[in-house]
Amino acid sequence: MAKTYNTFTNVSTGDVLTATNFNNVLTNVNNYRKPPILRVRRAADQSIAGNVSGAVRFDTKDIDIDDDWGFTPSSNLLTVGTTGAYLLTATVAWTANATGARGVGIFTGATVSGATDAATITAGTRVTGNLVSPSSNITQTVCTCSTIVSLTAGDKIAVLAYQNSGGALSIQVAGVEQTTFSAAWLGQVS
Repeated sequence: MAKTYNTFTNVSTGDVLTATNFNNVLTNVNNYRKPPILRVRRAADQSIAGNVSGAVRFDTKDIDIDDDWGFTPSSNLLTVGTTGAYLLTATVAWTANATGARGVGIFTGATVSGATDAATITAGTRVTGNLVSPSSNITQTVCTCSTIVSLTAGDKIAVLAYQNSGGALSIQVAGVEQTTFSAAWLGQVS
């Protein structure tokens, strides 16, 4: 459920605090105490085709304060519930493979083509990303990116996973790291 934050005018000595004003203050205090926060993750491996920007399909919700994001495991898109500034973080954990590169990106205004685990991002603006070279000496390659961005209620967010190992490669859930996305509301923008 989207949260609202009321704007108040300055008060002068002798002004009376009405029930409406008090309730507006109470609403703001309660919403600041429980701000919109989301953390979702993959609970099952997801195969990403080579040389394609695959949309990560999160299937498990760990935190969604007051269901502000209305998370649906069947969707490749996450929908912002409350307008404001957010800290967004995405992590993709790849199974071991030393060929090529691995990447993660966060997109706003995103759309995807296809459904289920094979969907690809077809539009949107990349707000952050990270590309790394895997190592043959480790059991998992982890890509993480984060940014602070202004979002409006209804905006669509997608997390991209990219790899060019020469064939399909899985996002792994049984390693040290998990594939996750989190969003924490930081406050009003204006």
